[in-house]
Amino acid sequence: MTSPDDLLRYLFCVVGLEIPRESIEEYWRHCKENGCPWSHMSDGDHIPCAIYGDSAKFSAAGEKVTCIFFSLPLWNPRAARRRIWLLFSLETYRMVGSRTLYPFYKKIVEAMHKLYHDGIQCGGTTLRFVITEIKGDWEWHCDALSLKRSWRNSQFCWRCDASKVTSPDFPCYLDFRDHPDWEHTQLTNAQFLGQCIGIGPGGPCGSEIFSERKLITILLS
Repeated sequence: MTSPDDLLRYLFCVVGLEIPRESIEEYWRHCKENGCPWSHMSDGDHIPCAIYGDSAKFSAAGEKVTCIFFSLPLWNPRAARRRIWLLFSLETYRMVGSRTLYPFYKKIVEAMHKLYHDGIQCGGTTLRFVITEIKGDWEWHCDALSLKRSWRNSQFCWRCDASKVTSPDFPCYLDFRDHPDWEHTQLTNAQFLGQCIGIGPGGPCGSEIFSERKLITILLS
């Protein structure tokens, strides 16, 4: 695994990657003007960062590898392959659900806490960083957050309580009337996370790691 602090120290202090201060200030000014929920996370000097998770098949037999990448939203080189960097990868069949991923997440979060508060020193300048984006497909979010709702379950929707199986508590997703029953059960992102992330020792809300991931959960709420 490559730690975010080692990666950023190499990119900025060795390779010489530069992001103009004007671009950083403009980014945070734009966030504040548009009421982005993470705009309060910086006074305008933190360099925004992104985490991207995904799985892909790597063999004819259909075996998968799960990867976590790191990127800088304000760094846009002409070649897209040069704007993302691999932090770690795992053969998916070796994973035991999210329990396998949490130790990796903990290392990432610990590194990002230091980068947020202390930053890195490059040529007498202190550079500080913060995660502002978490990206990935529906499958990755289900695995990453141990979501109790997914396409595999009866209650699958991330916007309402529509269900594949009709019950008094969950309206049918096949209700296509002008005013379907599921219309009255629409959820905010925060409500969705509150209902769908596992509680207890087996889920992120019941673990020490979840408390250390405050910045990440703020972004998703």
